Amino acid sequence: MRSIPKNPLALLLILAGVKLMIHLLTNGQYGFHRDELYYIVGGFHPDFGYVDHPPLTPLLARLAVELFGPSVAGLRLFPALVGASIVLLTGILTRQLGGDRFAQGLAALCVILSPLYLLTNTLFQTVTFDQLVWVLSTVLVMHLVKTGNHNTWLAIGFVLGIGLQIKHTALLFGFGLVIALLLTAQRKQFASTWPWLGGLVALLIFLPNLIWQSVNDWPTLEFILNNNANVQSASSRIEFLALQIIFLGIPAFPIAVAGLLRLFRSRSEAMRLLGWLYLSIMLLLLVVGGKPYYPAPLYPILYASGAIVVTEQLRQRKWNRLRPVLIGALLAITLPFVPLVLPVLPPPTFAAYQAYYPQNDFAEMFGWEELVEAVQGVYAQLPPDEQDKSTILTSNYGSAAAIDLLGASRGLPNAHSGHNTYYFWGPGDAPVEAIIAVGFQRTDLEGNCAEVQEAAVVSNRFSIDNEEAGRPIYLCQRPNVTLQEIWPQLKHFQ
Repeated sequence: MRSIPKNPLALLLILAGVKLMIHLLTNGQYGFHRDELYYIVGGFHPDFGYVDHPPLTPLLARLAVELFGPSVAGLRLFPALVGASIVLLTGILTRQLGGDRFAQGLAALCVILSPLYLLTNTLFQTVTFDQLVWVLSTVLVMHLVKTGNHNTWLAIGFVLGIGLQIKHTALLFGFGLVIALLLTAQRKQFASTWPWLGGLVALLIFLPNLIWQSVNDWPTLEFILNNNANVQSASSRIEFLALQIIFLGIPAFPIAVAGLLRLFRSRSEAMRLLGWLYLSIMLLLLVVGGKPYYPAPLYPILYASGAIVVTEQLRQRKWNRLRPVLIGALLAITLPFVPLVLPVLPPPTFAAYQAYYPQNDFAEMFGWEELVEAVQGVYAQLPPDEQDKSTILTSNYGSAAAIDLLGASRGLPNAHSGHNTYYFWGPGDAPVEAIIAVGFQRTDLEGNCAEVQEAAVVSNRFSIDNEEAGRPIYLCQRPNVTLQEIWPQLKHFQ
């Protein structure tokens, strides 16, 4: 153990650097994810809101493109930095709870090895930035409790306000925090004006998106209701709980359970506050049917508390010499599962073992260039005068964003879609004599066009099964209705 830095901050910085390097070495292996393409295109349509997310993530995606060009590795530098920051903040949270150097390092290592964090910190999505908001807010809450510095409420409000401009699930953290305060002696906070001022700061930052929602008839609420309709069953709640074991990391799960028990058994006011914060949010997610990855920003709480329990037990039983064994066991059990959550396998190998993957995020990183090439091939078949009066219509935002981002250099016009925020960007007002329809069924088109022919089929060179593979591309000529007339029918928020 002599090789471990004696300075806890130095140790945490090293572990954060390890986390960063893991992603820098792997995040350029595959192509863009459909959501990443969507965020990039959204960044070039700046607005105060989007159907399925607030405005900040698309703006960050545009910043990445301005800095690095349309680069997968450049875009994913941002989530890699976020992941490293969460490792550092987890160590700081552990120190706030009284954990020593080993406990801080152990909690940080649990974050590094968490399958969910490995996956989400690879992808440029709202989820990874939302995690940072929650963890930073937790550290600030602990600072408030430990120091009694009421000005911290302004910082908490600022961070949660920014969080609400990233992902609306930041509201869950605010809800859990209020319940946790009310159930502990920290309810005294509400006797002062500071928490209300913090809430006002968050509201003011969130207000532009809230106004946008109101003006546009609350599209995000419609989107949420459409998605939650599929996650309300008892079986989905059982799956929600079961997946927590996997997402926490199988070897780290006992540490997390020990940490949860410690939160409620401890005499520490800070520990009990975190316990109620975790439990209230988990209960809310079970009631409303939240997605299984929503509790992930709370995992550092369990890791921090659990690492302290482990450290104390090793010390009391005089088993400190087993510390390297514990670290080795965490690494050994986790490493075989790494290819399932990091894009480390060569694409042909991934394709061969795709059926064993529990998630389809990696599959959605393939085939975009081939899709654009196929659309370009259909477009090139049209006479020049008909090309000028043609449009591209897709069934989902992924294919539309791929065409917009990757097809511009090939001379393709912008794509249109009724899916999520693409619906608000509209069908355009130019007259159309030919529609290149991507991802639709023939029956969806035949009533609207005099002539419909299958012009191509989407595929990818690795034969990876994903949402686009095998979808037809139809050439719909001499339409008998305008896109403007049927646009409301194409709307789907899900």
